[in-house]
Amino acid sequence: MSVVRALAAAVLFIGAPVGLAVPAAADQPLEGSYTYTEAGLPPATWTFSPTCVPVCPVSSPECTRPFGAGGPTGCVLHMSSSTAQHINRDEREMNFGATARIVNGTWSFTYPQPEGVRCPDGSYALSTDTYAFDDASLTGTHTVTWTPECGMQAGMTKTPFTLSYTGPLPAPVTRYPLQCSQFGICS
Repeated sequence: MSVVRALAAAVLFIGAPVGLAVPAAADQPLEGSYTYTEAGLPPATWTFSPTCVPVCPVSSPECTRPFGAGGPTGCVLHMSSSTAQHINRDEREMNFGATARIVNGTWSFTYPQPEGVRCPDGSYALSTDTYAFDDASLTGTHTVTWTPECGMQAGMTKTPFTLSYTGPLPAPVTRYPLQCSQFGICS
């Protein structure tokens, strides 16, 4: 009986790292088209296309890029934002592209907005817009900061937003374009 227990323990001990090496479906980055909704702004279509490098669990001796807490640390999201029309300033400002990365467990990217904040004289000044969102809840925060320009003091606003899935990408994505050896050498 002790031989059976020893074998069972060995199988569990050896099999556990193998089981940990496969990421769960929840660890996969966003991919596809989503509708961006924020109060006071026109809706936009955000399209996400991930690019990842193979990562492995810390328990693996050949691991050089371990999984971090909070998601797929070996991935970036290439995103584009577009609106149906480009008539007014708000619609024009919602047309841009950026690269999102995991920061403190949430996806985040920063985009400089040339006409991001309205000055007292009616002109516009540069703002820095940061978008941070959770890929599980599809909710986030749009933070706008600006420096003291055109008679204004430096400031910041934070506005919540939501994303809702609308469909897959039109073409398949090669999520892991690099092939890596067991020693962590990628080509």
